[in-house]
Amino acid sequence: MKAVRSYKEKGIEFTSSERKPTLEGGRMILFYGPDRELLQLAERAKI
Repeated sequence: MKAVRSYKEKGIEFTSSERKPTLEGGRMILFYGPDRELLQLAERAKI
């Protein structure tokens, strides 16, 4: 996912090094926002 690579280059801190599968068949990764809130970046499954 290009977005994850771009965010890592900008210093965004992710909770894991790998994206995790979602129940719907997509993938997601969690990261911390500017106020240390937990945010999610999700990629939907292709139908």
